[in-house]
Amino acid sequence: MHDCGQYFKGNSMLIPTKDIVARLLPHLFGTVTFFIHEQGKRYVAYRNIVPRMNTSQTSIILPAQCVKSSSMDTEFKLQIPMMTLINGQQEYVEVSFKNDKVKIIVRKLTIEVGLKLEVRQINVDGVVHLASMMKFCNGMEAADNESSGLDVSELSELHLENSGSRRVWSKSCKTLLVWSTKKEVCDTCTNSIRINRKRKGTNMNKLVNMKKPKVLGEQNININTCKLPQIEENKIPDIKLTVEDHNDMANILDQIVERGAPENFKIIFESQLQNCRKGLEVHQRRWDPQVISVCLALYLRSPRGYEDFKKSGLLVLPSKRLLQYYKNSIKQTTCFNEDNLKWMKQEANNKQVSEFGKHGGLIIDEMSIQDDLVIQKTGDKWSLVGMVDMDSTNNNIDIICNGKKKVQLATHALQFVFHGLTGFRWPVAYFGSNTATAHQLCSTYWKCVDVLDEHGFTVDYMTADGASTIRAFTSMLFSSNMREQKFKFLDVFDMNHSMCAIQDIMHVLKRIRNNIESSKLENNTKQGRYLYLNQPIVWDYWLECFHFNTQNGFGIHKKLTEDHFTLTPASKMRNQLALDVLDKNMLFLMKSYQATLHDPERLSSAISLLEHTSILTDIFCNCNQPIFSLCDSRFQSLNKTLKFFNDWEKTLQILFSIWFPKI
Repeated sequence: MHDCGQYFKGNSMLIPTKDIVARLLPHLFGTVTFFIHEQGKRYVAYRNIVPRMNTSQTSIILPAQCVKSSSMDTEFKLQIPMMTLINGQQEYVEVSFKNDKVKIIVRKLTIEVGLKLEVRQINVDGVVHLASMMKFCNGMEAADNESSGLDVSELSELHLENSGSRRVWSKSCKTLLVWSTKKEVCDTCTNSIRINRKRKGTNMNKLVNMKKPKVLGEQNININTCKLPQIEENKIPDIKLTVEDHNDMANILDQIVERGAPENFKIIFESQLQNCRKGLEVHQRRWDPQVISVCLALYLRSPRGYEDFKKSGLLVLPSKRLLQYYKNSIKQTTCFNEDNLKWMKQEANNKQVSEFGKHGGLIIDEMSIQDDLVIQKTGDKWSLVGMVDMDSTNNNIDIICNGKKKVQLATHALQFVFHGLTGFRWPVAYFGSNTATAHQLCSTYWKCVDVLDEHGFTVDYMTADGASTIRAFTSMLFSSNMREQKFKFLDVFDMNHSMCAIQDIMHVLKRIRNNIESSKLENNTKQGRYLYLNQPIVWDYWLECFHFNTQNGFGIHKKLTEDHFTLTPASKMRNQLALDVLDKNMLFLMKSYQATLHDPERLSSAISLLEHTSILTDIFCNCNQPIFSLCDSRFQSLNKTLKFFNDWEKTLQILFSIWFPKI
């Protein structure tokens, strides 16, 4: 925002940065974007803006319509008039500069800008311009006698007082609208007013029905009978039970629940009996925590599917708003959230997780997200969400390196998840990043270890994918070669405690598949680069097996499709596509194809590789047979696979020294 105030309309151009300021410039100043080419690179430039000198003027010149309400050494306030009148009084937007913090106040709404701005002419002009562009909720036109639970006022435009009308707002009105919206009413007011009018209309209908005479009631009954004879014929008559029969039925249901029903069925059955009683209002329903947990999981998986199932009426389920209350019970913030960590400790105690179960590892993953800026309201405060935030240590390092504080939109989300040895799993923290660097990962990892230790959890290993930044971060954890240290490194907070670095097995298998896919005997213009183990290992062999599989009426490998071999950047991320071309079914298919060849020896190296990758897929992708003992025979198979890859590496090093002795 400070940089934004440095520019006004002119006749030159300025090359923007990739931060949020560059995205706001066209909206604030109406500039024109175009592309330029300099030194062989393409840039986006803006026309009609020029830099203005950053002068620290002591006397602030305000626009003619603005009024200075307070001017002290520690605080500077001004009022910006709006073009609307509420109950005959003109509305104002109040802007406050205090301790380099800026607040914008309008209609009981306080907006904190979040950036430090000094009281200078350029900053005042920028804030005044920003406030003048804001859009506010004008409410809906009020009906007669509409005031219950709503705010009703007279709204008119400036200099057009006769054009006023009675408007109604919700008491929880958002006040502020999005810049790009064409609406004049916020969604909160729209929904609240509709619900209020619907309830009022229902109550009015009840009063009208109560005032109808008996003759009209009989006429209505006859009319309805004539109109809908089929419904009356097919309607099942109500069964009225005596008090004794009712008690007998209740005792029978109790016996069914107590004796023959599973525990989970008892919970859902009792909740349905309790919440489907006639005359019970929605807000009087009470739910078992286990029912809430299952419904919340279904809602998070598919909100639309949960709503459709709820509307079907087969079961009485918690409302969407109640589930959102449980989902948002903890305020979500980037970096380390103390409330989330306390909740983690409490849940572990409630589930009676043992001390052994509180040992586990950290799963680190960075995923790409859509960069966007969101205005979030918490109580009466507003804040901006969607910018890069890698904790205070990394943020301060970036300020020192760049010489200034730079605001950028987050393009990735970096998440740390704790996975206990007995299955307890909990998201610890997440960060808004722009492809986190190795030193950022290192500082956040060790702080996460320290924070978990303070709450009673011990980190024994870390696992991540094989991205370049992750590999650089992993190498920072070791003092020497990783293999020599057996991928174990010391805890910086406790030198008697060691940790292990584990790479995600799915990423390892996808990397093997990608290396095979890029292994070719020849390209369009030159000789290709390929894997070599006694014989070449190229992707063409897998394609030949796929065509052989489709030629037969009954395919040997039934899961193979075109998607397995026409890989795209998106399909390369799918785990199952990599597993299907490296498992034992692919091994059996290649052996079957080898038996039909005149020169079967050329597939020997590829088959040897598949014999060991099939072991990896069979062991690590089998969730039904976990390893419980160090005496498990599958460890011997894994050791043979490890020896195979190590011997292959040594063989290539020897061949490389023979073929290229001078390098």
